[in-house]
Amino acid sequence: MDGWVSVIVPVFNAERFVAQALASVAAQTYRDFELLVVDGGSTDGTEARVQAHAAQHGPVRWVRQAGTGLAAAWNSGLAAATGEWVAFLDSDDLWSPDKLERQAAYLRAHPEAAFVIGQVQFFLEPGCPPPPTMKPEVFAGDYLARMPGALLARRTLFDEVGAFDTSFGVATDMEWFARVMALEIPSGAVEGVVIRKRVHETNLSAVSGPDQITRELPRLLKRALDERRRRAA
Repeated sequence: MDGWVSVIVPVFNAERFVAQALASVAAQTYRDFELLVVDGGSTDGTEARVQAHAAQHGPVRWVRQAGTGLAAAWNSGLAAATGEWVAFLDSDDLWSPDKLERQAAYLRAHPEAAFVIGQVQFFLEPGCPPPPTMKPEVFAGDYLARMPGALLARRTLFDEVGAFDTSFGVATDMEWFARVMALEIPSGAVEGVVIRKRVHETNLSAVSGPDQITRELPRLLKRALDERRRRAA
C-alpha cells in the first residue's frame, strides 16, 4: 500500500516506559501504519502493557526476536514488516505527534530521497542524575539526529544498504549510518523536533558504558575507511 509505514518498537523488560512510547505512536496525525513490537525475551510486565495498549488503540503485531541485542531486534522487525516505509522507536522514547506526517510528506515530495530524518530533543527522566558523559547544554537545544528513532525510510533502502550489524552493540546505528553515508544515498531532513529521547539510568549506553563505545569505535572507523578506499579504487 502506498505510504504504509511499519513502525518497529523493540522491547526488553520495558514495562517502565513502553506505554508512553506506544501512546506517542497512537497519537500520530498520520494514520497509515502498522505497529510491530519486537520482544527480546521480556520477563517483566512488558507484554501486559502492550496488550493494554492494543485493547485501547488497536492491533499490535507481537514479534519474537531472533537473536539478542538491539540490532537483532531491528532486523527481526524489518523481516516482519509489510510497509513500503519503515520507522523505528525505542521503548523509552517519544515521537512528536506529527513526526510521521511531516516525514511522509517529505518522501512524497522528494521521490529521489531514500530516507528523511529530523531533530532530536534530549530530556532527563525526573529523579535521574545527568550522565557524566553528557554535557548539561545537550538538554538545552535540538539537534539533527542520525539515529533510527528520527528516521523514516523507504523499505528498499535496507535492500541497498543491508541490515543492522549484530556484531556491534551500542554503535550498531552509527555503523549503519556510516554505510549509508559511504554510499552517498540521497536523503533529506524536516525542520523541527521529531523525537524526544529520554535519558535515564537504564539506557543502553548507560548500562554498557563508554568503555564499549571506545572498544567499538576503532572497528567502526576502520570499516568506514576501508569502504571509502574500495569505492575510490
